Amino acid sequence: MKSSHKNLLFIIIMIIVTSSIGVGYASISGRELDISGSASMDKEDTTAITEVNFFSGTNVEQNLSSLDFNEGTLLNAHIVLGDSSDSSITYKVSVANRSNKPIKFKGDVVDSEFYDNPLITYNITGISVNEIVPANTIKDLYITFMYAGEDISDNTLENGYINLKFVYSYIIKYNSNGGNGDMNDQVAFYEEDTTLTTCSFTKTDYHFNHWNTIDDDSGDSYNDNHVINIVDNTITELNLYAFYEVDNNNQEPEPSNPDNPDNGEGNNNSCDSESEECDTQTGVNE
Repeated sequence: MKSSHKNLLFIIIMIIVTSSIGVGYASISGRELDISGSASMDKEDTTAITEVNFFSGTNVEQNLSSLDFNEGTLLNAHIVLGDSSDSSITYKVSVANRSNKPIKFKGDVVDSEFYDNPLITYNITGISVNEIVPANTIKDLYITFMYAGEDISDNTLENGYINLKFVYSYIIKYNSNGGNGDMNDQVAFYEEDTTLTTCSFTKTDYHFNHWNTIDDDSGDSYNDNHVINIVDNTITELNLYAFYEVDNNNQEPEPSNPDNPDNGEGNNNSCDSESEECDTQTGVNE
């Protein structure tokens, strides 16, 4: 009976512990996704950390530390440094862009609530902010943990959550909409200002006027070289249609007197000279 009670107690404790871990992970995941905004890594099979390996260390016991990764781009560091201020440990982190579009690195996001030892800091090398990772490639970067200063009184980072932030790209397609010529697609990134490519389409007796997102001009309009900033990452392709305006020198001039239009030479010879006598200067019947 005592053994049964012990087993039951052990099972209850494990359920409680497991539930607590689940709640904690949900909390950090939710917070990081909120920080990352609409460009957070919430698309399946696109961008994720695939491998983390020890790379090098200085005055540190390698087996006391670890750098774990979860689904997506979230890391959790458990670091124990040595007893000298130059102690450090470096990990190689492999990030796979498995999508067919480039992504851009925007830096790392840390919430101090989930990074419990400010005496230990880190830096990231091997990748720079705004660096583009091409489609279907793996990017290796390096994270080094070290003391932030001379104070080494606390050498243990129990939990240090670090979110690597990447933003996705979308494609801008330019449509001539009855004009002539071709324009290349433009790659743009969410949450960034993007200047639309100058229109190079031509149309005889017309000049470009504006872009519109719908081919009947009923959508959103943009001027040439307009700056856009899209945060909705459900938009994977933005189609723009060119609209034109007739050239001024091809427009028929409006007559000053519609009932008695000018012939363009200052004379108004509307009468029939064979059947009527006309004043060739005024065009008034005599």
